[in-house]
Amino acid sequence: MLLELGTEELPPKLLAKLSIALKNNLEKLLNENNLNFDNIKNFASPRRIAIIIDNLITIQPDRKINRKGPTVDKAYDAKGEPTKALLGFAKSCGLSLEQLTVDETNKGTWIMANVVQKGKTTAELLPNIITTALKKLPINKAMHWGNKTGPFIRPLHWLILTFNNKIVPLELFGIKSSNISYGHRFMSNQAITVTPKNYENLLEKNFVIADFKQRKNIIQQQIAKLTLNAIIEPELLDYVTAIVEWPVALLGKFNPDFLQIPQEALISAMQDHQRCFPVTDNNGKLTAQFIIVSNMHTNDPHNIIHGNERVMSARLADAVFYYQQDKNQTLASRYDLLKNVVFQAKLGSLQDKITRIIAVAKQLNMCPEQEITTAAKLCKNDLLTKMVYEFPELQGIMGYYYAKHDGETLDIAESIRDHYLPRFAEDTLPTKPLSVCLALADRLDNLIGIFSIGKAPTGDKDPFGLRRQALAIVKILIHNKLDLDLLTVTNEQVFKFCIARLTAWFTEQGINPRLLNAINTCSPYDFQQRLLALQEFSNLPEAKDLAAANKRIRNILKKVPDLNCTIIKENLFQETAEKTLFAALNAKQQAIEPLIAKKQYNSILKTLAELHSPIDNFFDNVMVMCDDTELKNNRLQLMLKLRQLFMQVADISEI
Repeated sequence: MLLELGTEELPPKLLAKLSIALKNNLEKLLNENNLNFDNIKNFASPRRIAIIIDNLITIQPDRKINRKGPTVDKAYDAKGEPTKALLGFAKSCGLSLEQLTVDETNKGTWIMANVVQKGKTTAELLPNIITTALKKLPINKAMHWGNKTGPFIRPLHWLILTFNNKIVPLELFGIKSSNISYGHRFMSNQAITVTPKNYENLLEKNFVIADFKQRKNIIQQQIAKLTLNAIIEPELLDYVTAIVEWPVALLGKFNPDFLQIPQEALISAMQDHQRCFPVTDNNGKLTAQFIIVSNMHTNDPHNIIHGNERVMSARLADAVFYYQQDKNQTLASRYDLLKNVVFQAKLGSLQDKITRIIAVAKQLNMCPEQEITTAAKLCKNDLLTKMVYEFPELQGIMGYYYAKHDGETLDIAESIRDHYLPRFAEDTLPTKPLSVCLALADRLDNLIGIFSIGKAPTGDKDPFGLRRQALAIVKILIHNKLDLDLLTVTNEQVFKFCIARLTAWFTEQGINPRLLNAINTCSPYDFQQRLLALQEFSNLPEAKDLAAANKRIRNILKKVPDLNCTIIKENLFQETAEKTLFAALNAKQQAIEPLIAKKQYNSILKTLAELHSPIDNFFDNVMVMCDDTELKNNRLQLMLKLRQLFMQVADISEI
């Protein structure tokens, strides 16, 4: 089967996602309709998304269906004659009364029909399957055009739907299906008759590489031939792959004088505005070159290169102008203007936010007060510069350069830049104390503030990116080994939100959820340390039995929820096993006290694992819930002490 939708240029950022979604939708619908196949492959280029399915069966298998009819008492009247309900049911099934059966269940006796549903041909089913698959595509903004019925992401110009090399009738948006495709818009814009077998090769002969991954690989190979030191951001590579059908990488140049401004500004202009790849030398320093990926081949690419060089020079000249203008005014002098910039309607201005950041940072107690106040009052000021207004992705980065130009200390300048870290999932994390303090204070203020006005994330909606910010807080604390009690600097709602992100992060790494449920602490770094110890403990041969014993103890103690901790009376011990366990508990308690102070959780659990034998012996020989109330309470106190020892690290009963 071959399906191709030929359109106006599709949105580059959505192209790959749409192609994969169409493949997944079709795969699911074919399976639901019992239409087996061997392989399904998706294609995506600027003007088309396509699917080829190999060895798709030509007809559905017949299905046996058991249909339930009326109950027996409603199927026949008082004279034993069939009722209208029974006759109507038999007719709807296409069966005679003799062909119906009776099924007795605990809910009554029913008339049943065993019907064989004949399978439909694949060609009959495909139009509805494809229409349904298209309706389920992740399209937020669809377009109406002309007098066509129904919206789609872009105007449709041609439609291919063939099965076994025969055209399957289908009409979408006024376009009827055929077997005609079109080549490259400029290099071979002619009609092409295609089949599933010749689809890729024929399009390639007409200057279209239909396979998204193949085009991406070609671009990377071409860049490698031009230079070994191009900066290839994955997101930009995907974008460029999505805007070309016949990629041709070309090397352009610009005036080396532009290299005098911060290279991040130049890189941003090249990547985000001109969709070109910057080039560096062997030391990672930017050179006066860039790589264009053209959408067509020409024997003389001079005009393409020259045109891109002119546009690039104009863009870089803008960056130079903004940079020079911004340096005429210090960062500090912009602080008062922050009161005119709204952070959030209910949370005031950016200046109000800075005041809150300083208050949170003081609670963190990581840096001298004067240092954090200075850094906080400078950290958002570059938002008012011409450079950041034009290149928003440079926030913080330009603040770093302007602070250095103004004579601020290196720590202050770096904190302005680094408090935005991490900017994305795998980004680097801040490590210097002032940068860490500012990064935490900024995000904690965001969480506390947004939660306080009732804008917490719901479902998959998170317009303020609070999940990402909570995870950043967790990562920063763990990476820098900061044992911070989050509950002391937030509130319970925000604390629980952060811990939920922490456990979700660990779960994504394949950590057993039972281990995560066993830990109760307010510090993300402490959480990780306990988790590492618990993972090692769970591999010990004694771990399984100790976990079972702790679970048994937990269940026993649940029966006496009002039990208070009191002194265990040795004179009440009757069995050797309880005397032995009591002595072992006292010995282990003394042994782990210095380890608890140092939070050496591995050593604590290894020490407590040695209680394995006395615990087993106790449960084999001692009845805790005996009839003697005083004796029972004394044994319960022994159980309580044992549980409390383990709980100083984690709830072992959970693993």
